[in-house]
Amino acid sequence: MDSIEIKSKSKNYIYMCKFVENNKDKRFMCDCGKEYSMFSKSNHFKSKYHINVMNILKEKENVEKLKDEIKELQSQI
Repeated sequence: MDSIEIKSKSKNYIYMCKFVENNKDKRFMCDCGKEYSMFSKSNHFKSKYHINVMNILKEKENVEKLKDEIKELQSQI
């Protein structure tokens, strides 16, 4: 390796360390009600908790839509 490559790699490494240090405490709120960090976003979206909560929310929306449709049909009768 040339000394230029080593300097480049070490410079990138320093920038990456600074980025991680600056962003490690940032938290984001998910639709499922849990917070996740920038570096665990993919793990959170694959977690059983997130998947189950999102499925429950979808089912709840579907039930509400069906109730609205039933009310509309009953009002037409």
